[in-house]
Amino acid sequence: TLKPWPTVYGEARAFGMVKPEPLSLAFDSSDYAETFSIWAEKFGEEETKEMVLRNPGLLSVKPVYAKKTDDSTMAFSYIIATTRPIGAAGPVLLLLLVLTPVIEAVTGIPIKETREAFFANLF
Repeated sequence: TLKPWPTVYGEARAFGMVKPEPLSLAFDSSDYAETFSIWAEKFGEEETKEMVLRNPGLLSVKPVYAKKTDDSTMAFSYIIATTRPIGAAGPVLLLLLVLTPVIEAVTGIPIKETREAFFANLF
């Protein structure tokens, strides 16, 4: 059983939330409706449903914290949805890519040049 999810988020979305985040079944469902109402007032009902579908971890947010959320909650739901398919190591790899210039400056190792030379020799 999916607790009160179908009444708050709809049955199709409820199953869509469980697939990427099975631990969401263990969340306390007593606050779903109140938290949803708070976010629906801030973002709109449909936008809130889509936000939680993108990041089912938001189901664990208590109403007292939902009142303190801002636009970053919506923005991070997109980030979570985008990075989830690349696995747990994905965000670390993305961070390393972004920090490549810093790593080069600190260590003196020409990572970018070495990588470009490596790929140029492959073809």
